[in-house]
Amino acid sequence: PALDVALGAGVRHFVLLSLQGADKLTITPHAHLEKHLGGNGAVYTFLRPSFFMQNLTTTHLPELKKGIIAVPAGNGRTSFVDTGDVAEAAAIVLTEDGHENRAYGLTGPAALTYREVAEIFTRVTGHLYRSTDPSPIAFYRLMRGQGAGRAETLVMEAIYATARLGLAKHVSDDLPTLLGRPAHSIEDFARSLPGLD
Repeated sequence: PALDVALGAGVRHFVLLSLQGADKLTITPHAHLEKHLGGNGAVYTFLRPSFFMQNLTTTHLPELKKGIIAVPAGNGRTSFVDTGDVAEAAAIVLTEDGHENRAYGLTGPAALTYREVAEIFTRVTGHLYRSTDPSPIAFYRLMRGQGAGRAETLVMEAIYATARLGLAKHVSDDLPTLLGRPAHSIEDFARSLPGLD
């Protein structure tokens, strides 16, 4: 409804922060929003980011402080993206012409397993990090025990299932093309980690 109100008020170009693979994951709310915008006469630009690097230092901060990355993603690869890069891309498509009715896949420069992320964090920071692969039930209990809501936890379970199944590994050139520079890497992100003690 908010999109329709904005359209009625004269907004003609919408930049939607969507989801990597929203064009294929048609059951997601992001896919429904994309379909709605694509069919109501509005000019749109869809930004489809991969998993945010910053989720590791927000949603998963309690474990990270203990040197653990605990997600049920198995050996699946994820093309982590920096939220600062996503914000910069959004500013570009909002202020420059040529992005109308386009969709951009926003990813980092490499698809990594969580074990590889832990190894990079260890190498860059000098602090030991390790990755665990809790079962979906153990992960559910962990997140609920930290106060995460049921719906939020189930969404996370679904996101990590996409990684486990190999659906989050796609690496796109869209972000460096938009930015005119390489996307930030996990190494870059590790160098910016705040003190986690």
